[in-house]
Amino acid sequence: MTNLTRNPQRICFQQLCKLPLILGIFALLLAGCGAESVSNSTSFRDPGHPLGSQADVTLDRLKGDWRIVHSSDPKWTGKLTFSAYSLSTEQTNLSLSQIGPGRFDLHGREVWVHWMDGGNRTAAIGAQDGGLVWIMDRTGRTNDRTSAAQEILDWYGYDLHRINRRP
Repeated sequence: MTNLTRNPQRICFQQLCKLPLILGIFALLLAGCGAESVSNSTSFRDPGHPLGSQADVTLDRLKGDWRIVHSSDPKWTGKLTFSAYSLSTEQTNLSLSQIGPGRFDLHGREVWVHWMDGGNRTAAIGAQDGGLVWIMDRTGRTNDRTSAAQEILDWYGYDLHRINRRP
């Protein structure tokens, strides 16, 4: 008598155990077919650290012109402009909407404002998956506020050695 006729439940269970692997491979294939993302898939953050967003940050506080001071993506340089429904860089215009306290959907990617000073002059922003992080300042210069932003990002587990300083 074969194994199939002796214990059909065992074979069915073995096939079910393979289902998560098959679904995972399928999900990875689908993810590769999507539109161009805001950044690469490399994570700049240790997921073992806590992560939070600053609850009082709104689109109104972000509106206006900013300069990138540090960024994980070499394409993210220069000026950023936040408006009611978009974030414009020197290269592109990306959709933007608030989805929670200090949390935004940036062209299909969830980004969190980890820290912003009370005068709305400096902010540290990162993608929840750790694949994109930047510090921006209204003046574009490093100062005590950018040092504070770096400390917050370090506490949240971002690798600051891999986040480049911008001119």
